Amino acid sequence: MERKEALGLLKENLENKNLIKHCLAVEAAMGDLAEYFNEDQDKWGICGLLHDIDYEKVKGNLESHSKVGAEMLRDLGFDEETCDAVLTHNEAHGIEPKTLMAKALYCVDP
Repeated sequence: MERKEALGLLKENLENKNLIKHCLAVEAAMGDLAEYFNEDQDKWGICGLLHDIDYEKVKGNLESHSKVGAEMLRDLGFDEETCDAVLTHNEAHGIEPKTLMAKALYCVDP
């Protein structure tokens, strides 16, 4: 998925301007970390951009947040690394991030 399409998807699912700004900030940080670690900047950036895509859908319910988002991305054809990073960024699930991307998102999100 290209960034323009991902941004459109984000805006279809989120209305809160501050939450959208947060997602844009996480996108930027993830892109910079991808560059630092010689990873795919576009892929990592889109992961950061879409990591909270489900937040308004689950109405802030932390037990559902990121589980729904990971499933949404999986249904859209995103790879497991991205879906896993989205799933594990929510510490409420107690799932330890395993990949470098997931660890980066877990650290960047707060």
